Amino acid sequence: MKTKIFFLSILTGFIYLTACDDTIDSIGSGIQPDGDKIEIYDLSLNISGETVKLDSIYAKSISASLGNIKHPVYGSLKGEYACQFYPSAEFELDSMIKNDIDSIKLQIMYFNFQGDPLTPMEVSVYPVDEPLKNDYYSGIDLTQYADMQTLLGKRAYTARDLNISDSIYDSSSSSTYKVLSVTLPKELGQKFFEEYKKGDQGAFASQEAFSNFFPGTYIASTFGNGCLLDVERTSIFIYYQRRWEAISTITGNDTIIEGTTYASLNVTKEVTQLNSYVNSGEEELLAPNADKMYLKTPAGLYSKLTIPLAQIIDSIGNRKFSNVELSLSAYPKEDSEYLWDFPGTYQNVGIELAKSKILLIEPDSVVPFFEQQKAADNLTSYYSTFNSSTSSYVFRNISNVLQNAIDKTEGNNYKDLELLVIPVTVPYYYASNDYYETNPLDYATYHYLYPSAVTLRKGGDNLKLKIIAADLEVNQN
Repeated sequence: MKTKIFFLSILTGFIYLTACDDTIDSIGSGIQPDGDKIEIYDLSLNISGETVKLDSIYAKSISASLGNIKHPVYGSLKGEYACQFYPSAEFELDSMIKNDIDSIKLQIMYFNFQGDPLTPMEVSVYPVDEPLKNDYYSGIDLTQYADMQTLLGKRAYTARDLNISDSIYDSSSSSTYKVLSVTLPKELGQKFFEEYKKGDQGAFASQEAFSNFFPGTYIASTFGNGCLLDVERTSIFIYYQRRWEAISTITGNDTIIEGTTYASLNVTKEVTQLNSYVNSGEEELLAPNADKMYLKTPAGLYSKLTIPLAQIIDSIGNRKFSNVELSLSAYPKEDSEYLWDFPGTYQNVGIELAKSKILLIEPDSVVPFFEQQKAADNLTSYYSTFNSSTSSYVFRNISNVLQNAIDKTEGNNYKDLELLVIPVTVPYYYASNDYYETNPLDYATYHYLYPSAVTLRKGGDNLKLKIIAADLEVNQN
């Protein structure tokens, strides 16, 4: 459709008069030369999309998933990880009661989980026998780093701790860590203790030395299917007895108190953690489908869109894009069959916030974008969030990526433009300007690493591109 827009200049401003049909087409045209009229072209077209599988993603994070879960529509997901530890442990040598430790435990801490909290599961811990490489892609086989003949510890568990009463559990379930604790051999803890007692704290003196001394652990899900923990933190606690002075609340005098304390080793951003995500049962989702395409995280299914550049050029010619809006329609939230805890909530990330979004990006740009932890620039990459009231994602203006693709084309050999739709987590912080306003600023992008999925609609007007283009050449004579 072609619409004529007329501009009338008055001093330093502009009055915009729009003629949308023949009944008002003459408004303003009597005082405007024909050469100054700017014509706007409005084009709306349906585009194609399909589901594609990405077996491995850049998954650098100190959070992880542990366990197995199966969804009736989206298939299965298994999560495991291998991690190093930062040598932050400090033993109070002068106040220790005896020259050894009491026990050592690996603690897996989580706020949330997916699936049935009463499903019997099992976790096994194996030693890593060589320093982990910085290979952060999720398709990695973690057993290549581990001594699978040596079991440090294992534990059967349920995500819901049945030793805690319902009233206490419910009141604290969303605000405090839940802890999965695995007892490790006391000899390992004694090994840490003896190393710490060496001059200058031995291997504890630096992270590199400690990672060579103790390369880490492989934390594997070895039994059960039906629950997946969203692991937030992993630590090793080495317990021992010590004495310290305290002021008595009764006599006011100093007194000697004896008790159990601990030194800890933690997974931090300074060390390496490798996350493994294995998906299965997705064959039906990858089959050609005229009505649906899918998103599944982590490291699962993405949607690929194909935009026919040649068809667009045939319609608008050499005119420049003013606006290109892309709309993706999803199944509504209440249709639980096609929505699996899909992202849309805020999460704490240190002192920052993180919001889950979807990213629109060209396939060739995916690797550098995530490895360099970029933010969408609205030139080659774009964000959108889920609108629950309309059950859709809308990219308001992606004209730059279309224009760049056209500008890079030699001659008239226009190829279809392919774009991937990828669920992401975007940390941001608030920055103030000179007018005392605060605005959220995105500063990094990560693959969304929590289990989620959504079904996008195809066909009809469910996957649509709306284009507005203008002839920007104005006669100045």
